[in-house]
Amino acid sequence: WLIAYASQTGVSEQLAWRTATALQEARQPVSVKAVQQLSLEDLQQAEQVLFVASTYGTGEAPDLASSFEKKILSAKADLNHLNYAVLALGSQEYPD
Repeated sequence: WLIAYASQTGVSEQLAWRTATALQEARQPVSVKAVQQLSLEDLQQAEQVLFVASTYGTGEAPDLASSFEKKILSAKADLNHLNYAVLALGSQEYPD
């Protein structure tokens, strides 16, 4: 498992580490990285990725997510092998 987090206030990072601990207790190999530390090679070598991201303010994406978008998502890479999930955290108090 690769767990990648994007957090402005630390909520997603804490959840990523708690998830990693649970996976380790289940004897699953896991690594945790902030999205700005991810390389294209990390994603090409991973089989399973959990992205954990939390918004802040009035629903803005974390600053770390924009560097990930520019560096990784703009690359023309074949990631068809990758199984992934996204846990997106927000608040019900955001305006409509």
